[in-house]
Formats: sequence, C-alpha cells, structure tokens
Amino acid sequence: MKILLQFLLAVTITQLTWAQPAKKWTDEDRNTLTRLLSDTKVKLAEATKGLSERQLAFKPTDTSWSIKGVTEHLASYAEYYYWELVTTTRSALPQYLDSTRCADQHFMTLADTTEKHVATGLFLPRDKYGDFANTLKQYNLFKDAFLIFVKENQRNFREYFSVRPARGVFDCRWRDAHQVVLVEIAHVLRHLKQIDRIKNHPQFPKN
Repeated sequence: MKILLQFLLAVTITQLTWAQPAKKWTDEDRNTLTRLLSDTKVKLAEATKGLSERQLAFKPTDTSWSIKGVTEHLASYAEYYYWELVTTTRSALPQYLDSTRCADQHFMTLADTTEKHVATGLFLPRDKYGDFANTLKQYNLFKDAFLIFVKENQRNFREYFSVRPARGVFDCRWRDAHQVVLVEIAHVLRHLKQIDRIKNHPQFPKN
C-alpha cells in the first residue's frame, strides 16, 4: 500500500507539470522511477519469501495462476518492457513533445483497474524458467537491468516514444520512455495484489 501511495503521488506531481512546453526528464523523475523499481523488486521478494513449493504451486481454481506462475509472468514482462525501453530510446522525436497524448496517470491505472487482461503467448506461465528460484532470478535480472538503464541514462525520456496498438488500458497509442517504465511498475503492483489474494485464499496451504 505504501508503494502504491508513493506511486500515485509521484504521478500526480508529474501531472502538475505535464502541460509545460518542451518538458524535460528531470533528476526527480529519474529518482522516482529508480525508487519505485527498487521498491517493487523488494516487495516481490518479500511476498514470496519462505513459501514452500506447495504454496508456490497452489492455484485457487483450475484456470487461475499460482504464485510461481504470476512470478514467471512478471519475469517475462520485465524482459519485454526492458527491451521496449531500450528500443524506444534509440531515436528521439522531440517534434512530438507538445503533441496530444495520454498523461502518466492513464498508464498507472493498470495498478488498480478491475478490468481483466488476458495474457497470451510468451506471457502465459509455462514453467519456462524451471524452478521458482530461477524464475525469480530471471525477474531480478531484468529488473536490475532496468535500474541501471534508468540511473545511468542521460537522455530526455520525454522525447522518446513507443507506439502501440490501441486497445484496453493502452488506448493511448503513444507513450514516452518514462511511461514505459511506469507501466512496468504498475504491472508489478497489480500482480502483487494478485499474490496477496492467493495467499489469503481459504484453501491456501499452511506450509
């Protein structure tokens, strides 16, 4: 809950300056992203620490995911969003800085939306990383890569854009590099809630 409140506060601060011309990516923006990236990494580790194989594999229903499956899903998306960020920041498009596009809050709604999103293809849990230790290791690998990229990058993340299909929570086709990172953070927050729901299920194994 604390991370989510920090997240929403950070987005609100960003919103207050969104309408300014030629918006720059500030040190405050960088620090906000690195803090939230670090916090979500820690929270996932805390949420899964000490769980047995039986607990990690528990599914509330036959069609729902286990905690291990959720973690694999997050690992797959951490890699996906990392490479989206790297690709997005190859070519600046400063001419579109003042164009109409969605505000940061639009992408943050992923953390709280009740709308169901159906994962497909490579993002479905399939035990592709092996045991849980390796699955979490894969997630941390790309989370750390994210952190290094954000900390060391000197580009103006507001001048780089990713263009996506218009559907669901991503109805806004354009998102800047800063927003790519926000989406990854929001995605983890969303699934941390899912992990909490699994752990609070009446039939969740005691050990």
